[in-house]
Amino acid sequence: MGLRKGFTLVELLVVVIVIAMLAGLLLPAVVRGREAARRAECLNNQGQLVKAMQQYENARGQLPGYVNKFGGVNNLSWVVVLLQYVGEQELWKQWRDPNVPLGQKYQTARVPLAVVKCPSNTAIAPLGLSFVVNCGRADLPQNVKLEATGLFFDQTGPKPIVVRTEAIPDGADNTIMMSENLQATSWAPPLVHSGNWTPSDTRKVAHVGMLWLGDASSNLFSPCWRINQCRDSTQDELTPRLDLARPSSNHPGGVNVSYASGRQQFLDEGIDYVVFCQLMAPQDAGAGGSSP
Repeated sequence: MGLRKGFTLVELLVVVIVIAMLAGLLLPAVVRGREAARRAECLNNQGQLVKAMQQYENARGQLPGYVNKFGGVNNLSWVVVLLQYVGEQELWKQWRDPNVPLGQKYQTARVPLAVVKCPSNTAIAPLGLSFVVNCGRADLPQNVKLEATGLFFDQTGPKPIVVRTEAIPDGADNTIMMSENLQATSWAPPLVHSGNWTPSDTRKVAHVGMLWLGDASSNLFSPCWRINQCRDSTQDELTPRLDLARPSSNHPGGVNVSYASGRQQFLDEGIDYVVFCQLMAPQDAGAGGSSP
């Protein structure tokens, strides 16, 4: 009678242990690979928005504001005025037409936009926004001109600030235009106060913009101002927090940023804050500020 061939219990256990060890070694690589793919898609979406900014500037001779008058509606985000340049012409026409009732604009236009989202931001709302634009210094002293500190401003006032990338004093390649932010709210916020999207004009920047802080003694100071701090914090659309208007992401170690020239970079979260402020300010000599 021949001997029966098969695995012994010890051999089976060895095989199971080897498989488990291989899986343990492989899993981190798979996770890193998935995150790398998400980060690449995030960077690509951000790049499309920067190209749309460039097309807008070529057509209008200036960058849009972080809020704008458009189609008979006040205080619409920079996303709305770029819709035609990101393949959303029909949506753009809805907002552009002053004859379309305001309620209908919001009803028909509040749709998800893949290009304004970062897939690493898993908690983002269906109408959410993952990217914010450089709106300058939050604690602006009286002797500092706003345009020396950032690139995007409120264009709904009587004297809007005109910004052209070719005229940036420190150079377009040295000035951050756009970044990620986990706490950005949505590109088309709820309708309140007859078309304004927040009751407070000084805080609506926190929905769609990022800021930097120049003085540690400012009453605005909080631990959240640095890159990727307070990532688990929340803010709603009516009471945004200015200290959450800073770059943040779920990418390990930093955030994707785009410069006014179109150059893109993964910015290390450990960057010296003074250097970060200098990258935010288009005119370092006139922006003032010290590290908080």
